[in-house]
Amino acid sequence: MEKKNVKMQIINPHCAGIDIGSRSHIVVVGQELSDVKEFGV
Repeated sequence: MEKKNVKMQIINPHCAGIDIGSRSHIVVVGQELSDVKEFGV
């Protein structure tokens, strides 16, 4: 499967994406890979 690099339009530059999982929580502020942070539960 080919990995796609898709950038979305920034609607609010002062917000974050949060994924809450059972093993970890992931927070993204920005669109680069370095903007992704993972935290244990």
